[in-house]
Amino acid sequence: MRISVKNMTLGVGSYLGIIGGGYWWALSQREDAAKKELGEKAEDEQGNPKQFSEEERLAIFREGASGYDKQIGTDETVMGLNLLRRWLLRQAKGKVLEVAGGTGRNLEYFPQSVELTIIDLCEGMMAETERKLRKR
Repeated sequence: MRISVKNMTLGVGSYLGIIGGGYWWALSQREDAAKKELGEKAEDEQGNPKQFSEEERLAIFREGASGYDKQIGTDETVMGLNLLRRWLLRQAKGKVLEVAGGTGRNLEYFPQSVELTIIDLCEGMMAETERKLRKR
């Protein structure tokens, strides 16, 4: 059976459109829920944006640290960030300092020969990085 380029293009385009549309819809639903939840925390009594203190900001990151990888993973895969990490970080050599390393999402992409130091202000994020390092 022979498929024309036109039909192949139409089929692949339709498939990607359906997948992309479904992903966009699911993402918009998740974003709406997250905005509502954060909006309740991020506005004062008059509905104006609230200025977070450093302690409040770190508390938000600490609360979300354990579920961060699961929450952001699909988005990063769709955007190609994992491929970009693999391409960029495999070139790392010697001593590397990763500032604001978060939950250690880059760990698996560094070569084993790299002497890696990771820092982050949020203890919750660093706890996730340490958990990953123990598994390694």
